Amino acid sequence: MYHYNAITGFESLVNYSKGASGNDYNKRDIYRNEWLSLLKNNPGKGKTELRQMDKVLFTWLYRNDREWLNNNSPAKKRVNNGYIRVDWDSRDKEILPKVEGVVKDMLNSKEKPERISISRIGGKLGIRALLEKHLDKLPRTRAYLDSVKESDKDFRIRRIKWAIQELEKEGQELKEWRILRKAGIRKEYVNSIIDDIKISLIKFNQF
Repeated sequence: MYHYNAITGFESLVNYSKGASGNDYNKRDIYRNEWLSLLKNNPGKGKTELRQMDKVLFTWLYRNDREWLNNNSPAKKRVNNGYIRVDWDSRDKEILPKVEGVVKDMLNSKEKPERISISRIGGKLGIRALLEKHLDKLPRTRAYLDSVKESDKDFRIRRIKWAIQELEKEGQELKEWRILRKAGIRKEYVNSIIDDIKISLIKFNQF
């Protein structure tokens, strides 16, 4: 294949191609220098960030000089997906006194009792997910929570005691229905805690 020149006649395609390539080489050198300048002026920037800074430059090099671009670009930043190594022993020591403080406040509160549970305590501290998902990594905190968390029955008994105390303060007669209503306990649960109700009433000399 040849390229025809009106003055010189046929000219070899090789000579023609050399002229065209020379232009490409000049453009390539200009773009390479611009890319190297961009790198120099923006230390610490990643390849993606540099691309956003000059999309035209990057696109040309990517399409026409990709191997050189790859060899003269910052190494791909390692993505850790947000993983941070946690010192669970220190976290355990930090969380335990906070949990103890919340439990103490709940037990000493004069308001209607709240059940002492992992989810409730975690919610008050803003670490509910941590306690529910990673409690096995917090042995001190787990042991303490296991010792204080309430079963349904334990919680009903504590509510009964609170209701009796409140009715006493109000000067109300301690009737079973009144105690249950104050405590917010349905009658179907009475049989399971009736003995505890009697014991609590004895303490107030009302049984």
